[in-house]
Amino acid sequence: MNRRERMLGALYAAPRNPEIEERKQRFNDLNAFISQRGGWMTSVPGAHEMTFDALPGSPLPDDLRARGYIVTLVGESQRVLPNAGIAVVQQYDFWMP
Repeated sequence: MNRRERMLGALYAAPRNPEIEERKQRFNDLNAFISQRGGWMTSVPGAHEMTFDALPGSPLPDDLRARGYIVTLVGESQRVLPNAGIAVVQQYDFWMP
């Protein structure tokens, strides 16, 4: 086994930080929640302030507010959607207080 393989083996065998694992799971859960409601998570996994895009009139921002998140409209952008061509989307920041 070469040095690189030993280092990778040690990395994979190292105990995981529960806080990081919890944060990854929360991101994955939020990503699924947003995707299931027709939105797109656009932030980097693990970021404190998260971002997503949603179509105008989407109930997604209010759904997140109902879960305790602070959601702020920050602008508009465009997305290429299958069967719809180019669509205007609203961009949001959100975070847990």
